[in-house]
Amino acid sequence: MSNFAYTETLTGEIAVLENDEFRHQAVVMRRRVGDRIRIIDGRGGIYTGRVELVDNRKRILEAVITERKIRPRPRPLQLLVALPGKNKFDGIIQKATELGATRIIPLLTGRTVVKATARRNRADSRREHWRKVAIAACKQSGNPFLPEIDDPKELGEINDAELDGGLESDRIIFHPPLPGLNSRPLRELALREDRPTRLAFGPEGGFSENEVGLFQKRGYALAGLGKRILRLETAITVALALVQEYKRNL
Repeated sequence: MSNFAYTETLTGEIAVLENDEFRHQAVVMRRRVGDRIRIIDGRGGIYTGRVELVDNRKRILEAVITERKIRPRPRPLQLLVALPGKNKFDGIIQKATELGATRIIPLLTGRTVVKATARRNRADSRREHWRKVAIAACKQSGNPFLPEIDDPKELGEINDAELDGGLESDRIIFHPPLPGLNSRPLRELALREDRPTRLAFGPEGGFSENEVGLFQKRGYALAGLGKRILRLETAITVALALVQEYKRNL
């Protein structure tokens, strides 16, 4: 069950919930006039309010804000993720949002090139769906920052300097353990708490040798998550948790 409502429409002390969010709050959650409600706006705002209007004909719920907190924007924590098959990307978005990722960029890699066009077209049509998945994860976890979710990109389309925003960043590529690849544990990397962080994850079989080399030329450190070969969604969850823990303890 979601702990928060979500809206981007706040005017003065009034928060307006419409469309899907109206249905969820008024129909599923059965909000009524006078109910206490907690709201996030996806931009760092966390609000407590009181329901003042439930208009079933116009499908609008309005709440008067009685308390507000604005959290400072976190350091960028970006994911480059090889776009998986089926509906696995939904779960990746969910976990990444709960764990504080600020931007998610689906990658079309060499090992998915046969289906690249189909995947790109399908992804374009699903961006709004992915956004709804991220909103639901924000509501569940209380993360007040909705991550950006890009259109799928090939590796050559990634502009690291643009993603860095003029700052020096910690760039890490994760890869399953293989002979000849000198990957290091995260704890051995020279991570800095004050830097943006970018994590790259390949498909289930990992990036190709050429792709790994290209990442390394672009300043990405090669890291591993132990001796086991993890599923993509598991590796992302573990890496996000570890990176944030290491950076907090620096």
